[in-house]
Amino acid sequence: MDDQYIISELEQLRLISELEQLRLIQKKTIELLSTDKSDLSSMINTLGSVDNATKKISELLAKKNSIPKDTLEKLHHELRTPMTPILGYTEMLLAHKFGPLNDKQMEKVQIIHENTKRLLDTINSLDDILSPVQNQDDKKDDKKFEINELKQEKKLIKKLNDSWVEQLNNSQKEKDEFLKAVKNSAHEKLEQDQEKMILGKSIKIEQEKNLRLSKKHIITIVGATIVIAVITIGYSLLVVDLVGQQYQVKNLGSIKSNYIVQNLKGDTIDTWLSWRLVDGYVINVNLIDGQKYPDKADIVKTVILSEESIEIDNSLLHKGPKGTTSTYYVGWTGALEHTNPTSLYIPHKFNIIESSKGEGDITIKLTPQSNGDGYSGYTKSIADDSNNQILKSEITIYDIDKLSKAQFETILRHEFGHALGLAHSTAPEDLMHPTIETDYPYISSCDVDAMVSLYDGGKKSKVTCKI
Repeated sequence: MDDQYIISELEQLRLISELEQLRLIQKKTIELLSTDKSDLSSMINTLGSVDNATKKISELLAKKNSIPKDTLEKLHHELRTPMTPILGYTEMLLAHKFGPLNDKQMEKVQIIHENTKRLLDTINSLDDILSPVQNQDDKKDDKKFEINELKQEKKLIKKLNDSWVEQLNNSQKEKDEFLKAVKNSAHEKLEQDQEKMILGKSIKIEQEKNLRLSKKHIITIVGATIVIAVITIGYSLLVVDLVGQQYQVKNLGSIKSNYIVQNLKGDTIDTWLSWRLVDGYVINVNLIDGQKYPDKADIVKTVILSEESIEIDNSLLHKGPKGTTSTYYVGWTGALEHTNPTSLYIPHKFNIIESSKGEGDITIKLTPQSNGDGYSGYTKSIADDSNNQILKSEITIYDIDKLSKAQFETILRHEFGHALGLAHSTAPEDLMHPTIETDYPYISSCDVDAMVSLYDGGKKSKVTCKI
């Protein structure tokens, strides 16, 4: 058993020792933050101690294939706890959140930030070893769901066909009754003319000629009227069926999302939270290494900056009768820019940048790796839990090389809602549902109302939709 792993017990003890050192550094930093936020030198010197620990841990994790799996699992969890807030402290220092830095301090903090991020990347690489096997029951449930969807679609098509047949039958019945009435009227008129034999032959012939012309005109008008009526009925039905139908997105597959909130201590917390910004503040959104995926940059801009609104028939959404519509939004800017004033400023102005250093209020990371828990998108927000305030949000989208344009657009639109403060929705037809099931994955008025409530003292991030 001792020969199975190259890493020795002594090296495992070294890992545990360095992990404890990281925890002490995090604890001391929190103490400095709570006592004297202006003492930047002490804070930077304390965070500088991270370098030695991160280098030693990185050297040992280079032997990850030779470390027992249970040890890896423990390290995977335990290392994230101190490293995430430490990375947050360095980013806040670089953003001058605690005060201005001189050139020497800035250089030192950048080195600490890069080494900390490098170690976090190493920790994230453990996902390939620790990824669980996908549950076969989920596949069976997905298959059963697809069969039910096909059955419902078949019933809907039959119902539409029956409606068309009924409309056409009614039109034909009305046409027959109208023609019968015209025929009877013409016959009575002919009998009256025949009784007027006292009129001259020339007058009688002229009257019959006029009558024939009149019948011809009436039948022509009646036929045209019926044709117009049938076309009008058919067109009105077609228009109702097609309102918003062009925005349908099929074959999205199984899209699951998750999000977490961490405080400055690195603890995962369950609470509502929002951005606390001055009016007119522009949020910087960083598409990390966007040059690697040039085809995704335009999609990111559409999801965040688009002001386009669309109308969708409620029957297509299973939330109302045919002929009634609801308004949806393609981008978050359009959804939020016309909301009523709230006690807290709702962010709706965004600036998209591309950088590899993690700057920005919100970051978007695209990765070809798969998430170990089967999530397509994942959002982590770092918060000041004492004020329920978002300090930074990080979005990760997985399997980026395998996603279609529609899938990537849907996942990003959902995760950006988390980055702004929204939790998951209780409605299966809504964009913010934890498993995206709708064929119309756009921003609903329900999502906008939840955002307004959150930023107007509602103290609730959960999206609750009422039909």
